[in-house]
Amino acid sequence: MKCYGAALDSLDRLQQKGRFVAVLYSRLVDHFWVVSILFIVLLTGAMIACLEIGRWIALRFSSEESHDKILPSVRQLDSTVCGLMSLLIAFAFYGAATRYYERDRAILDNVNAIEKSYRQTNLLPPDLRQMLRRDLRNYVDCRLHLAKRSFDVDSQERAAHCEELQYALIDKALALYDPNLRSVVPLSYALNEMASTWTAQKNAVQRHVHPAIYLLLIEIALIAAVLIGYTARSAPRSWLHRVCFGVVIMSTLYVAIDMEFPRVGLIQLQAPEQLLQQLRLRMNEQAL
Repeated sequence: MKCYGAALDSLDRLQQKGRFVAVLYSRLVDHFWVVSILFIVLLTGAMIACLEIGRWIALRFSSEESHDKILPSVRQLDSTVCGLMSLLIAFAFYGAATRYYERDRAILDNVNAIEKSYRQTNLLPPDLRQMLRRDLRNYVDCRLHLAKRSFDVDSQERAAHCEELQYALIDKALALYDPNLRSVVPLSYALNEMASTWTAQKNAVQRHVHPAIYLLLIEIALIAAVLIGYTARSAPRSWLHRVCFGVVIMSTLYVAIDMEFPRVGLIQLQAPEQLLQQLRLRMNEQAL
């Protein structure tokens, strides 16, 4: 009994954690402009501060003569760190863009599979056709509602309801099987494809690089700023270059992170809603 109670407690904690994450995502979506601007401004300010920290360290702990002696080797180290930073940012940006388009492709495949299933009902007798088309329209309505409110607290319940409708459709198609009604077979295949493509879509949406990678990128960028500030000990300050340096690096990092988590920041993955709405309109036209 103790083990059973501990399991229930852990399950409750997981559910509470899931609800907390859903609420947090919902708040981020509601205020994504503020979050995006704060992210870029704060990290750009941190880059400029690190440039000043590097300059202060050089002025405080090294004389001008000793600084000039070690300057060639220091520049080599700066080039190594900046090259590593550029390489990691390029890989992160490319990976985020690749996963973004994979999600877009998975969404398109799923919508095409739903439309294929709807068209396969044309081969059925009129009474069965109307019944399955009605169920498919209800399923698309559920998916459309889920796509519009995917960050709500009860989004998991909506997703579970959509899955129930989906498997109910497959069960109905299997129950209609008759050797004399062979048109049910391609419909069953189409419904199975619809289910598999939605599973692939959910996996693609949930596939992300570990957040530690982006924290490492920000850390390397800040360390590189300290080293650049140390090297520029005797040079006069150019605030234009300092601000532009911080904005360019952090804006690139922000876009990579935003593509990794679309629909949270400025990059909005609207394809699910648009494609499902267009599909629903085509269903209405065919139902007339």
